[in-house]
Amino acid sequence: MADTGIGIAPEQQERIFDSFIQSEGQSTRKYGGSGLGLAITKRLTQMLGGTISLESQLGKGSKFTLIFPQVTPIDWQPDDRIVEINDDLNQIQSSKILVVDDVQSNLDLIQGYFVNSHHHLWLAHNGIEAIQIAELEKPDLIMMDLRMPELDGVEATKQLKANPATKQIPIIILTASSLDRDHQELSSLQDGFLHKPVSRSQLVLVLKQLLPLDTVNTVESVADDTSPVPPAFPVSPEFPHGSIDELLEKLQQQEEIFWPELGQTLKMRDLQAFSEQLVQWSQQYPYPAFVEYALTLSSQLEQFDWDKIPGTVRAFPDLRRSLIDIYGE
Repeated sequence: MADTGIGIAPEQQERIFDSFIQSEGQSTRKYGGSGLGLAITKRLTQMLGGTISLESQLGKGSKFTLIFPQVTPIDWQPDDRIVEINDDLNQIQSSKILVVDDVQSNLDLIQGYFVNSHHHLWLAHNGIEAIQIAELEKPDLIMMDLRMPELDGVEATKQLKANPATKQIPIIILTASSLDRDHQELSSLQDGFLHKPVSRSQLVLVLKQLLPLDTVNTVESVADDTSPVPPAFPVSPEFPHGSIDELLEKLQQQEEIFWPELGQTLKMRDLQAFSEQLVQWSQQYPYPAFVEYALTLSSQLEQFDWDKIPGTVRAFPDLRRSLIDIYGE
């Protein structure tokens, strides 16, 4: 990649890849930027086993060369098929939902998804507030953050599940962690996981497992839909739309045909196609363990979280074995 810009002096060419560094004499008012672009580019290039080099002359411009020796070019053709997910929250019956998080921006994000919906939200900033609101208002569902001051999400969830007045309320755990110990500790208490930052599509998929659909809005949205996307079906973890045998067969095919190479190459396009397929299937086969895996991988790809993506991909065969243990083969 080359430009005919102002160029970079030889003594600055090494430092230009450091964070918050820009070429001396460059006007931030004129050119903008924070000095992070090249630092991020170098980091991502190294994570993919590549190198980045710079050739530049003052007043003549710069040339950046990126080399990826471990990446094999593929003959890729764009997929014309359009996979759409109905992320309209009004397809779910009007519900009372309590969202608990000590970070205001996280509350604002989720609250923003519900703007112009027919749902009613309560917001709490710690476990103590959550318990008080839950006992008073009896929400239809609770979204609970794990790490909070005063009373954390783990203890608040345990107390709510131990209280006869609130133990039937479904609780979705909100967490930025993918640690197995968090999942294991709450496996008998939680009804679902959402990994932060929560996307609208992930939110809708999980809510559709735990709350009844609004048949009036669902019928209207299907009648108005002229796209080839199939309508959403009312589903629940207990009575999924697709059978477990069908899902296990699909997962076995993925594991035998696509997963071995995918786990070795970790090519981004292939990972995205793999993730999109799993998310699409999760609407037809909403078994909680499968939905959680699909949403976890999707979230990690959205965040470009390469510290966790390889482990999640390697764990794919374990998903099928877990489903067999739970539901039988």
